[in-house]
Amino acid sequence: MLLKIYFNCRLVNNHTQANTIIQSDNPLVGRWESIYGTIDNKVEYTKEEKRVKYYHSNNTYHVDKIVDGVEKTFTGGSYKVIDANNYEEIIDEKTNARYFFTIKNDTLHFEGVFTFPIKNGDINKLLIEEKWLWAKDKAFKE
Repeated sequence: MLLKIYFNCRLVNNHTQANTIIQSDNPLVGRWESIYGTIDNKVEYTKEEKRVKYYHSNNTYHVDKIVDGVEKTFTGGSYKVIDANNYEEIIDEKTNARYFFTIKNDTLHFEGVFTFPIKNGDINKLLIEEKWLWAKDKAFKE
């Protein structure tokens, strides 16, 4: 049996993680560790906290914060790959983000607008830029 995984525009054969075979043409699927993140080009929040992001082949994702060495789910939702360089994360009917992304040398880089409601009913928009390193040596369970 030949397993084909298209990741970062290259073919990897017989790739397994945590005894789970990953078979996907979606380049986002996997476990990613945060290495950089800003809000409105100002706040670099990755210096304060470590995050891990999981994209699943069923188009769901979740983000864990690492607190005292333990991963605790912070947020999550669904996502949709729009084309080779654009995808959308959906948290709920009013909270979402649309990103332009690239993957180069196992680094996912994306930037876009995160949209969410605030208390007075208005919609707030923040410019987000993040970089994530593919954690190919870490366990990933579909």
